[in-house]
Amino acid sequence: MAVALVIACSAFTTAPAQTRNISRERPDIAALGRYDAGNSPPALEVDTAGFSHAVRGLAFSPDDRLLAAAGLDAVRVWNLQTGRLVATLRGFYDHKAGFGSAFDVAFTPEGDSLVVAAGDLTGAASLRVYRVGAWDEIEDRVAGPRGMADNVAFSADGKLLASSGYNSTTGTREFFVYDWPRRKVLGSWVKDSFELEDEAYDHEFNDFLTYFGFAGGSTEALEVGADINIMSGRRWQPVETLDEVTPKLSKFLDQVFEETWPKYPATDPDFLSLDVRMDRELCLVAGNGTIGRRSVYWAALYSTRRADPLVVYRNLRYVPQAAALNRDCSLAAVADVFGDIHIWETKTGKQRDLFRSQADAVFRVGFAAEGDQIAFGVHPYGLDRWAANSYADLERSFDLRRRVLSQRVEERHHDAFAEQGGYQLQVKRTEDDAFETRLVSGGRVVSKLVTFDQPYCWSFLRNQRTGLRLPVVVGTYSGDLVLYDALPGDGKGEFAERRVFWAGAGLFTTVSETTDSRMLAAGNTDGVIRLYSLENIEPWGTIDVGIRVDARNVVLELDDAMRRQGLRVGDRLMRFQSEDYAAFIARGARDPDVFSRFREGQVTRLEILRDGRPVELDFRLPRGPDTVEPLLSLYVAGDDWVLWTPAGYYDASFRGDELIGWRVNRGLDEAAQYFPAIQFRKTLYRPDVIDEVLRTGDPARGVAAANAALPRPPEAIDFRDRRQFNASQPPVVQLLAPKSGEVFRERSTVVRAKIDSPSGEAVRTIKVLVNGRPVEAKAVVREDSEGSQVFEREIALEPGENQIAVVAATADAASQPAEVAVSYAPPVAPPSVMPKLYVLALGCSKYRDESLNLRYAAADARAFAETWQAQQGGFYREVSVKLLLDDEATSDRLRDGMDWLVRSATQHDVAVMFLSGHGVRDQRSNYYLATHDIDPARLRSTAVPHSDVMQLVEDMPCNVLLFVDTCHGGGVTGAKSPYVEDPWRDLVADEVGGIIFASSHPREMSLEDDQWRHGAFTKAFIDALGDAAADVNRDGYISVNELDLQLSDRVKQLTAGRQHPVTEKPATIRNFNLAKAPGAAAP
Repeated sequence: MAVALVIACSAFTTAPAQTRNISRERPDIAALGRYDAGNSPPALEVDTAGFSHAVRGLAFSPDDRLLAAAGLDAVRVWNLQTGRLVATLRGFYDHKAGFGSAFDVAFTPEGDSLVVAAGDLTGAASLRVYRVGAWDEIEDRVAGPRGMADNVAFSADGKLLASSGYNSTTGTREFFVYDWPRRKVLGSWVKDSFELEDEAYDHEFNDFLTYFGFAGGSTEALEVGADINIMSGRRWQPVETLDEVTPKLSKFLDQVFEETWPKYPATDPDFLSLDVRMDRELCLVAGNGTIGRRSVYWAALYSTRRADPLVVYRNLRYVPQAAALNRDCSLAAVADVFGDIHIWETKTGKQRDLFRSQADAVFRVGFAAEGDQIAFGVHPYGLDRWAANSYADLERSFDLRRRVLSQRVEERHHDAFAEQGGYQLQVKRTEDDAFETRLVSGGRVVSKLVTFDQPYCWSFLRNQRTGLRLPVVVGTYSGDLVLYDALPGDGKGEFAERRVFWAGAGLFTTVSETTDSRMLAAGNTDGVIRLYSLENIEPWGTIDVGIRVDARNVVLELDDAMRRQGLRVGDRLMRFQSEDYAAFIARGARDPDVFSRFREGQVTRLEILRDGRPVELDFRLPRGPDTVEPLLSLYVAGDDWVLWTPAGYYDASFRGDELIGWRVNRGLDEAAQYFPAIQFRKTLYRPDVIDEVLRTGDPARGVAAANAALPRPPEAIDFRDRRQFNASQPPVVQLLAPKSGEVFRERSTVVRAKIDSPSGEAVRTIKVLVNGRPVEAKAVVREDSEGSQVFEREIALEPGENQIAVVAATADAASQPAEVAVSYAPPVAPPSVMPKLYVLALGCSKYRDESLNLRYAAADARAFAETWQAQQGGFYREVSVKLLLDDEATSDRLRDGMDWLVRSATQHDVAVMFLSGHGVRDQRSNYYLATHDIDPARLRSTAVPHSDVMQLVEDMPCNVLLFVDTCHGGGVTGAKSPYVEDPWRDLVADEVGGIIFASSHPREMSLEDDQWRHGAFTKAFIDALGDAAADVNRDGYISVNELDLQLSDRVKQLTAGRQHPVTEKPATIRNFNLAKAPGAAAP
């Protein structure tokens, strides 16, 4: 049976077409030579649990259980029954050069495998095959288009797979059709363009109309773009007329060519994505257009026999980029350029699910005119207010010095501005669809910037630090952000590039300059606010100015300056400074230091190929832009945040270091590894480094200054250096027993785990957690034949479900918890017994050193204890309290109280500590609780180190809640300690297992008021446990999460947003109830 493959390409079309067969022998990965993918630098990226940029490909699994989406840096898979993200597939990917991008996905018709079309410099692994359910590794690699495989599709019977892509080396399109079960190439072509040679169908599609697939069958395949070409399975060569395809496909194309199908639900349709199902005579179309003067975004299901849509879906937020139907066409998936994925029912048009990134696109930023606050907005205006360079209101703020996220926004901020000193910036679209950013004065265009990328944001700068005559920043739709001199003084009437700001995969929407002009903040649709330096602009030399080349580095266009140096149109650039030119550009795309070695005016050697003959030129480099990475990057997700340097140092909220992680490539044909930053907390959590970067405006100088201020200065760390990363790589734990889902009749079982240390560093600790609590029991550790450690420990289970986790750590890093869920079903159900509550409350208002006295610390401790005592007989069968106030709150008595907790509580109980007073630090940054008898000169003997509290939490058999109302900064002693990390951060580590309720952020003051006669934190706690409204879910109890919500809201209300309490617990501990809500019936 003949198979027709219909191809249409929009971006790479030139006529007449030239076709040639290509060898089926693909180059080996090792032959690449100039790109060591297995040792490429680790990259720090945000884990958004979704996509914050355009999704390029979508696919339903045949059983409708899964949806896969390709979004450049990763493929993500969701469970459609639960709506949960089940896997993130990270293949090889180079963030800076864009190599390895994932463009399309397709499930096999059996649903057992997922094929990903991806960028690959060799083509040897451009099709990655994953086994469904075994997502951690790439099961198979198949040769495909070399450079960028951007399409993949199966025939309905699964026997054929088609793939196409763009060869970045030759500038051509490549096409493959496979006998998939045998992985055999049935046909392949390289074409400069594809064009149907049938005058009756001389029709140019919209440039963005795209589809690739077998159209729901096994006898025809279709790719749609600006031109139509057809390939037939009879000869596996392009056909010349529609007579060679089946009548059904021919009739469908007739309607499209004649523009009788479809009728769009908007005028001026654009950016159209399709999914064609000729087997059911249905077609899904998604696009944008206008209704009146308003932009609209839509998706619609059509019959191929009717021009009017059967149903229209209008809930899209922005321009759709991918569309897919499930097997029976009852569900549609549509994704937009911001990464939102909509699942909707084609019968009713109702939304069934929405998969959205945790990242909120940032549409506006503004540095405060005074102070260190940066405000931002993430909710874009509606279409009635949406306007170029103005997309949202400022809604929240982040204080860069105090590290506080707030709903408060100062009145005066620095916004982007397009008028300055008699000049205006105007953006116009030209007749040839280019964009001109014009500098206008007195109605006359003084200079301009011409791009084919639409500018998205633009602004003058105040010209205090740049050294430029008229600095202008422009961000474009492709994600570029560039600083120009709009008046470079060279007489060309063009903007001159002076600095390129490196970024992520999103596009820049907004910029703001600091009052002192040292830094530029840029908001991005990927949810990250990046801070860039505006200082020390360097005159780098470049060959990439005044010249345009194609994919084969053949010169297409030159300016006069380049001609005077001897270059001509048609020259092919071969070598630069004795290095292959393509390799040089590829290295520079990944590492700006490659270009930074060259300066304006430097004479270099350029080797070209002209008319088949080699020619050498002495080439004087013109000035080009320098390139900078962000000084700092800020990412906010809900109430969590993380602020980091390019090398990996960071400050973060309690769980904020789970929001970013290191992606480590292992080769072009292997899955990449991912390590959340929290695993490197011991070495990379450095708030002091962030402080110094802000002060110096330079990451390297900031690290050096912060390290020099420490008592034992460490070596600088940069995890982008593969050797440094490998030396600190965390242990890896594999749980061998028990198996997830096992049910035990006996209470005890043995945990067995295999532990490896890729760094070679000794594994110092191995901890077993049951329901989030460390287990103390005798363990056996031995070495197996492969050099791994095998760990065994007998543990006791609780009736019902038990979450078991194993965590291993070296001196520098900790493993991810290896977890399983098992159940214990005792022969006889144990009686239900209410737990006991043990409360140790310390409050010191009166110190031996009266200069340290506080007002309400003792009153807070007393009220806290009394509030818990009211729970006796309600939620707890007994509440035992040990209260230490003022002169009783000595270091010895606090230690005695901690011993009392360890001796008294069992695994069925709950322990609570309340600490209200001063916190202090010594010269070496060690943190202490200031008890009544504190002597700042003798802290080790007169105060209690916080490490004692940490050890207590580890030793306790039950859940431990720590309520802290102390000064985190610890400035009482007068010690000039620069290291202001949060001392309680490690308490919520998985291997410790504590639950923290802190009165404020580490750099905030805890407020009190004579009206309450308490601190705001304690007042909020008393109110919460006494208010039935705290029981949000109305189950009669107040849980950890509900108490967190109440404390946060009430403290903010009491302090008018000046104080922000913090609650955090380990990921291994689930939410649980703490107290009975007022008015609830007794349990």
